Amino acid sequence: MGRTITKTELGWLAAAARLASQSLIPCRLAICGMPENILTPHLGAARQTVDYLGQLTPEQCRVFAATLDLGLLPLEDAPLNRARFPIKFSDYLAAGVPILMTKIGPCAQASANWPWVFQAEATQASWEGQFSQTIANLNQDQPPKIDAKVVEQNCSWLNFAKQAEAVYLGLLA
Repeated sequence: MGRTITKTELGWLAAAARLASQSLIPCRLAICGMPENILTPHLGAARQTVDYLGQLTPEQCRVFAATLDLGLLPLEDAPLNRARFPIKFSDYLAAGVPILMTKIGPCAQASANWPWVFQAEATQASWEGQFSQTIANLNQDQPPKIDAKVVEQNCSWLNFAKQAEAVYLGLLA
């Protein structure tokens, strides 16, 4: 999901699509947000494993996020990503789906110990390895559920505000 995606991040999505097409575990990538003419050249033969949904309204994004088994958030190590909470992250949290993301920015810092967030270093090799491992783990195990206890421990407004404050104070320092 998303329109603010870089060439590097597109490469990571293409790698995920390629790995999905080669996997013994049947899976597909569903992508929305970016223009198809930007996406397609990066996918190559893996395009057959991608469901491209085009531009979605905010309401459609919520429905889309709720249908996912795993939300992907490949963030390149760039100034923008080091200083923001992408709306995709919130959409995935609201939908209650596990997330695979790179260890970049406030989202990664705030969610480092959340059992439903899987993190990779901001390299294609790390992203590919963690994607394959996460797919295998989610196929074998019941995905972590975001229930009231987990939310209270990790995502209460008070705890989240403290985490966000710590992240931003660290960035300012």
